[in-house]
Amino acid sequence: MITHQKVAYYQGSEVRIVNSKHQHFNAVGNVLRGEQTPMGYGLVVKRFDTQEIFFVLDENDVKVTKR
Repeated sequence: MITHQKVAYYQGSEVRIVNSKHQHFNAVGNVLRGEQTPMGYGLVVKRFDTQEIFFVLDENDVKVTKR
């Protein structure tokens, strides 16, 4: 689970989705911000290839590829 404090660590970073069960598996994008959702705090990520914006709710689903 992502906490409010972890958002500062990820914000502005380039990340890859590494959980094969995540809808955006293997996508690479930029973390725009953190946001509260009904399921908890999440990272808002914008894909580089499709420009789609989506949530990541578990920090184990992402790997930082560039700061």
